[in-house]
Amino acid sequence: MTRYVRLYLALMALNVRASWQFPGQMLIRVFLTLALESLQLVVLWVVLDHFGSVGGWTFWEIAVLLALKELAFVIYHQLFWTGGLDTAVIHGELDKFLIRPLDPLVHFLADHEQTPGRVPQAAFSIALLVIASLYIPIEWTLLKFVGLGIGFSGGVLIYTGIQLLGSSIAFWTKREDTLTVLIPWMTDTYTRYPLHIYGGVVHAALTFVIPFAFINFVPAAFVLDRGGNLFFPPIIVFSTPVIGLIFMLAGARLWRRGLRIYESAGN
Repeated sequence: MTRYVRLYLALMALNVRASWQFPGQMLIRVFLTLALESLQLVVLWVVLDHFGSVGGWTFWEIAVLLALKELAFVIYHQLFWTGGLDTAVIHGELDKFLIRPLDPLVHFLADHEQTPGRVPQAAFSIALLVIASLYIPIEWTLLKFVGLGIGFSGGVLIYTGIQLLGSSIAFWTKREDTLTVLIPWMTDTYTRYPLHIYGGVVHAALTFVIPFAFINFVPAAFVLDRGGNLFFPPIIVFSTPVIGLIFMLAGARLWRRGLRIYESAGN
């Protein structure tokens, strides 16, 4: 395990160095990303200024949801991005993972762009989370700090596992666009506001079927004492890593099954 972690970090470092070869592109990406993040916040402020609250949640409470969602996406894209498998399958690029002395799945997850340009986005999300916590009368306790950290970490694992499941379909279909585009769209659409406002069916589906609720809604509800908006006691936040590991293992299993039928590019 230590060897895998060390090699994973080494591959990440190489990818970071490679991204510095195009500083202009990176700076443009940073500017556009921060502009979009700020625009999301402005739109949220306009909506809440008009309606006062959404589902009983105030502007700063929903800002916590937004910050956790964006931070989870940054960590996923920086550490575990699963996209591009369809291209690798079609062009036979997976061959390089099969001939190297490293688990192909670990190598695949590490072999993507890791740009320093995402650092400002992460800093923006963390700053928003800190500022929001100052405006909300949160009674911080050790249990809440631990619950937030554990719940958020598990949420990242859940999102990664779901994305890995979607990407692995490319071994059979040769395309992954439908799921890997649809999943982020669904996540971004439904997790920016409290899930209970969408009604019982959607709320239940995004809790028990595709558990996007655990990415930000459950940890936020636990910290903000909004357990009444959940289907279960907010202490369930501590089970989030278990749910995340289940999805990660399911994604890894499907990926390895797909690898068995991989035929390379051929002639």
